[in-house]
Amino acid sequence: MNPAPGIAAFTSRRSAEEQRDRGHGVFLSETEFRLFDGPEAIVERETSREMERDRAYWRDVAVERGGAEVHFEWHSRMSNGYNGMEGRPVVVEK
Repeated sequence: MNPAPGIAAFTSRRSAEEQRDRGHGVFLSETEFRLFDGPEAIVERETSREMERDRAYWRDVAVERGGAEVHFEWHSRMSNGYNGMEGRPVVVEK
């Protein structure tokens, strides 16, 4: 399988078959699989999936707390002698 930044340079046969079935690549031989998208597109796709999972999680948190949406209030804080920012979830009422 063609390597992409931040992604393993190899995959299982089953994973490659699933990628092929979804139209993301093709087998070149018994042991080689080539993805149609370039490395940047693969990383972008994975990042967008992760961001959507995060959004869904925080929407669920908002509903549990009686709101429609969650926003974050950012506050500076010290940690191990370093100044950093901390985001605290705040529910936006319906």
